[in-house]
Amino acid sequence: MTKITLDEANKIASTYFKLLIDRHTAQGFSAQVVEKKGDKSSSDFYLEFCNARKDTKSYKIVAHNNSF
Repeated sequence: MTKITLDEANKIASTYFKLLIDRHTAQGFSAQVVEKKGDKSSSDFYLEFCNARKDTKSYKIVAHNNSF
C-alpha cells in the first residue's frame, strides 16, 4: 500500500467510485472523503455517505503503487 493525501483520496474516489457515488446520491445520501487519523504518522481515508436520517456508510480507500 501507498500513503496518500486527502487530494489523492478525493481523486481516487471520483475516478474509481463514481458509480457507487452516483447510486448513493440518487438514494438521498451525500458523499465526502474523510480522513481518520491512525497513529501519529498515518491516516486512513474513507468514502463516507450520510443521509438526512444520519444513516452512514463508509468505504475505506486503499491505494496501491499503481493506483494513479
